[in-house]
Amino acid sequence: MKITQLKPNQAKNFLMENSSYSTAGLPIYFDFTYLLWAMSDILEEKQLSELYVANTRVRPENFNNINYKLYTSRSEKYDWRKLELIHPLLYVELVNIITKPYNWTKIKNMLKHESLVECLSLPELSNKAESFRNYSSESEQSSLDLLRKYKYLFKTDISNSYDSFDKDLISRALYGKRYLKNDVKKDLFGKQITSILKLMNNGQTKGIPEGSVLMDFIAEINLHHIDLEFSKKINKDSYLYLDQNEIESFKIIRYRDNYSIFTNDLGLAKKLVQKLSDVLKELEMRLNPAKIITNNDVIKGKLKPYGVNLYGNFDDSLLKISTYASKFPNSNILLQELIELHRNFAHYKHININKSMSILVGIIGGNNRTFAVCLAILSKLIKIAPTKEKAKARLAILHNIEINRNSSILALWLQRIGLTHDEVFYSYEPLGRLIICHLSKTYRFSNPELWNSKWINTVTRNIIEVISIVNNKAILGLEEVIGDDKIEIFKY
Repeated sequence: MKITQLKPNQAKNFLMENSSYSTAGLPIYFDFTYLLWAMSDILEEKQLSELYVANTRVRPENFNNINYKLYTSRSEKYDWRKLELIHPLLYVELVNIITKPYNWTKIKNMLKHESLVECLSLPELSNKAESFRNYSSESEQSSLDLLRKYKYLFKTDISNSYDSFDKDLISRALYGKRYLKNDVKKDLFGKQITSILKLMNNGQTKGIPEGSVLMDFIAEINLHHIDLEFSKKINKDSYLYLDQNEIESFKIIRYRDNYSIFTNDLGLAKKLVQKLSDVLKELEMRLNPAKIITNNDVIKGKLKPYGVNLYGNFDDSLLKISTYASKFPNSNILLQELIELHRNFAHYKHININKSMSILVGIIGGNNRTFAVCLAILSKLIKIAPTKEKAKARLAILHNIEINRNSSILALWLQRIGLTHDEVFYSYEPLGRLIICHLSKTYRFSNPELWNSKWINTVTRNIIEVISIVNNKAILGLEEVIGDDKIEIFKY
């Protein structure tokens, strides 16, 4: 079920779930649910502004570390991506604004406006791993089917979309260009959303934080507006829309900020890409260079070069995946293949443990989206290793990954492996230090200084500090082998 099929109270409950608050793929024992609902209770009694400290100079927009930031690399080439755990008070305030009945209806009606772009990325209520597998399978099959009908596939994406979104774009999406020209009412909730986004981003007018379903949904509102403007430009040139036989001459699919344009005419495809680029220029955004795939590539197997032989040699299958990873890093198909490898691990025979571990460490080094599933496979390899070799193998993995560490998420997953063997590794990551504090009970509070709360009154600030975001039962229940249901799909 898509989020737009929910009633306002259902939408709030969904956005308040732990898996909605963070999509960064954190270990299972981090749980923000109780903290979020505590903030909800507070905001039912008081307005956000009533929770500020008395000093008018101390306001959230005056700080640059309101949200907790996690950094991960997109590749081995120091291409960093920032994910954020939004300050819980501001997160809940934003959820409340969006899910007010009138506002929620306004958003749903806006997203009903049809465009020539088929969107596949509205948030859904489902198991994330299963949802991902379904999407990857359906998307791949859809691409194959369309490339039997069309000769060309142009693939492009918006460059740094989340960082490039103007915060006022949400109002433009909801109310149209008149928002920019007319003296509209101050209580337009688009402006309320913009105001909260500025509070958590040092007052800046560009960019929205990545790392939650809530922000993915706001991004979808912005992207749908872009789709509509794109469609208007196409419809102005009606000759683009249908060929002489009145058969659809193109098909456009969007998943998040990635566009796939299918067509039989190379010139037409270039015109469509140019029109999309023109729309983005008006919003001070831009496209990355387009990649072209032809239907001949499908015959040659270039769209999905490798499959995994579930009952063959494990090392060979893993090596094929590694080769694919070097050509298509962080791709959906790569992640899908690794998930299937993990799921069917028991079917494999004759596994060279050391060789397989080395290959997996190599995949992790250049593919940040694979951290969780690769470490889950490594946990299974450690499990079947000879008893005398277990500790040595585990430490070798930790050492090899640690010396190449370039991700907050990876550091937290490395710590999770140690916890199952009563080894509490020091972490440079504040969330990791929180686990150390939780286990050693050396601090009075459970979650010190994850977010900057100096702008909040003492009572509310103490509540944020006291409520634990560590699920102790989940830590005690950790198993040596990371199971299918414990893998968080890391979308970035």
